[in-house]
Amino acid sequence: MQLSILGQATRPICRSGNVNLSSRFPAAKLGQPWIPADRISDLVQLEPVLVFGGLALGSWLVYRFFLKGLNPERHRSLRRQFRSLLLHMASFATGFVLYDTLGGQLEPGDALTRGLSYLGLLTLVLGAIVLVKTFRILLSEYLFFSHMREGVPLLLINIFTLLFSIGVGGWLVSEIFGVRLAPLLATSAALSLVLGLAAQDTLGNLFAGISLQF
Repeated sequence: MQLSILGQATRPICRSGNVNLSSRFPAAKLGQPWIPADRISDLVQLEPVLVFGGLALGSWLVYRFFLKGLNPERHRSLRRQFRSLLLHMASFATGFVLYDTLGGQLEPGDALTRGLSYLGLLTLVLGAIVLVKTFRILLSEYLFFSHMREGVPLLLINIFTLLFSIGVGGWLVSEIFGVRLAPLLATSAALSLVLGLAAQDTLGNLFAGISLQF
């Protein structure tokens, strides 16, 4: 009699324990990817591919028709940059085609959906690299065209390319992961002010040396 009473008393406890475990640890939340697939799909579109391809083609046309009088060293530099741009542009276009093709075939609950998000992120990174390389080529062409005979400091091109890369990377992180960059920009602005005041003489000599190159 006592055993039956104990058995009946323990049954609801076991049931309630199962209910609490399933409600606290739902199976649907265990396998969620850390990359937001909806934001990736909103960014991986045909328009950026066409725009980046048009910018790359425009930079090549400028080199082909307006920069024929460059010296051999500058020709080698630009051709090397164009080869690297072509390689990354092909990789970017391939990633977009694969993402677009697989995205139309997979169901939302498919196991390969997680891998599709990583492919979309890789495609976006390749697109950002293509944009930065195109910007670097256009900047080099502008400086070469403005100073056909004078030397162009590579440091100046690197500085502008680095600033542009930081801007593109910050926008990409903000759009994909929803990171708020305003507090970071405020902190970095204050830190830059302190560093600028501390290195005032060094920066003055640096920019004076750059200005002497023109």
